[in-house]
Amino acid sequence: YTVYAFNGQRAFTASSPQSGGSSIHQTTNGGANWTATSVGSYCDFVNQIHFFDDNNGIFLGDVKNGRFGMGKTNNGGATWIQLTSQTTPLADESGWVGSNYWYNNYGWFGTTKGRVYRTTNRGEVWQASIVYDGGHVHYVGFKDEMNGIAIYTEKLQGSEFKVAATSNGGTSWTNN
Repeated sequence: YTVYAFNGQRAFTASSPQSGGSSIHQTTNGGANWTATSVGSYCDFVNQIHFFDDNNGIFLGDVKNGRFGMGKTNNGGATWIQLTSQTTPLADESGWVGSNYWYNNYGWFGTTKGRVYRTTNRGEVWQASIVYDGGHVHYVGFKDEMNGIAIYTEKLQGSEFKVAATSNGGTSWTNN
């Protein structure tokens, strides 16, 4: 569900089997061989992998044990450590694959509870804001650190996509 490629040789992807025990896989030879690193102790499903440079990266995943499954690496993905300073998710809240965006050190992701989480420091600290209470934020995108949109629905099924905008980095949202 997620791929991060540096070039035609080096890339990352994740596996998230239904039984849990997700792993992040890395190739350095265009996919001929893959090395897996387990992140299953704190994440059952990886929604996104992102790198800030050759060594520093982050992954975002679904909730496990009352926390979002988040980890970081500072050695090019050889090892991943759990990020523990984060806002507590709501009951039954999870992220969406594809509902995340990064701009420099800033990041955002939408959830199944109508919220967008944002960070200004590569995922070290997260804050949540409400786009539509009880809705589902399917996509987020930003043109800079302050101005962005969120595509959401009021219900999971049977409702049309709507747009919310922010001009303060996602601290608050205006529904259009």
